[in-house]
Amino acid sequence: MRVLYIGDPGTQGGAALAFLEVVSQMKARGVSVVVCTSIENEFNAQLDNLGLDNVSIGHESVLEPISPYKWKRPIKYPIRWLIYRLHLKNALNNVKHKVDIKTIDLIHTNSARNDVGCYLNKKYGIPHIMHIREFADADFKCISFRRNYISVFNDYTTKFIAISNAVKSHWVKKGIHASNVVQIYDGVEYKNIEKSAAEDKQRTDLHMVMTSGICEPKGQHLVIEALHLLPAKIREHVFIDFIGWDDPRYLESLRAKIKEYNIEQYVNFKGAMPRATKVLGDYQIGLMCSKSEGFGRVTAEYMFAQLGVIASNSGANPELIGNGVHGLLFESGNAKSLADCIERFYQDRQLLVNCSLNACQKAHEEYTEEKNADNIYKLYLEVLKK
Repeated sequence: MRVLYIGDPGTQGGAALAFLEVVSQMKARGVSVVVCTSIENEFNAQLDNLGLDNVSIGHESVLEPISPYKWKRPIKYPIRWLIYRLHLKNALNNVKHKVDIKTIDLIHTNSARNDVGCYLNKKYGIPHIMHIREFADADFKCISFRRNYISVFNDYTTKFIAISNAVKSHWVKKGIHASNVVQIYDGVEYKNIEKSAAEDKQRTDLHMVMTSGICEPKGQHLVIEALHLLPAKIREHVFIDFIGWDDPRYLESLRAKIKEYNIEQYVNFKGAMPRATKVLGDYQIGLMCSKSEGFGRVTAEYMFAQLGVIASNSGANPELIGNGVHGLLFESGNAKSLADCIERFYQDRQLLVNCSLNACQKAHEEYTEEKNADNIYKLYLEVLKK
C-alpha cells in the first residue's frame, strides 16, 4: 500500500505532531509513505530522520483564521484568495512532476484546512481520506476562500476521520455527509511522558501547567482570573507555568492583568519547548481551558502523565474527562468555576490522586498512538477493498 499524505502549511502545534505520529506508525505497519509539505523547512528534516519520502508542493490552506485587525481584512483576504488559487494550481502541477502518481493507492489529507487532496481525487480518481481535527469556525474563527468548500469536500472525499464525536457532530451540521464520517480519537506518543508522583500531590504547594499556544482561544486569561479569585490562603500555594508559543498581543494583555492583580510570583511563562511532555512529571495539575477543543492532545498527555486534569466542559473535553472520575470540568468561559475546581483539588488531595490514576488508565486504554494507527490502517483497508 502506497499512501500520499498532504500535510498542513503550518508545521507547529498538535496537528503537526499528530501527523508525524500517524506517518511514522504507518511506516511501521508496512505502508509506503510519501508526504507532501507546503514549503521546505525543519519539518522535512524530521521526516527525513524518520526515513520518509517527502516533497514540497507549495499549497496554501483553503480555511484561514480571520485577522483580529478589522482594517486589514478588505485588503488581506482578496490577496490571500488570489495566492490560494495560484498556489493550488502550482501544487497540483508539482504533485504531477514530483510524485509518481500511478503508484499511489490512497491520499490522506491531515486536516480540513487543505483541499489539495480533493482536487487530486477529482483529477486521478484515487480514494481520498480527510482528517478533521478542529471546529475551524467555532474555535479559530476560520473563513474559507471557497464559498462551496463543503460541497467540494463531500464530492471529492471518500471518508472523513473526525478526532472526536464533538467534531463529527459540528461538521455534520455544517453539511458533511454523516455516513462518510468515521470517529477515531487521536493517539499520543506516550512512552517518554514523565509521570507525576502520587506523593507529590500531598505537598502543600501545588504546581499547575498549561501546555498550548498562548492565544485567546486557548483561554489563558481564564487562568489568570481564576488565580485572582482564589482565597489568599490557597493562592499563595498554587503556581502556574504556561508552556508554548505566544501571540505577542495576547501575551502583553496577560502580563498587564497579572501585574494589575499583583500575582507575578505565582505565574511563569516558559516559552515553547520541543519536548514539553518530559517535564509534565514536575507538576500535579494540568489545565485545558479552550472553549472549543477538537480533541485535546495536551489533555491526553496530562492523563498519561498522571496529572489532575481540569478542563472546560465544552468541545471534546467531556469525552475525555468524566467529571470527578478522570478530572474536573468547569463551566466554559467561567473563571469562578475554574477557581472552584482548583480549590477543590487543593482541599481534597485524595480526589486529586484518584482522578489522576483513573485518567492515566483511560489514556492507556483509549489514546495510544498504536490504537489510533490501528484504527486508521483498518479504515485504509476498508476504503481500498471497496
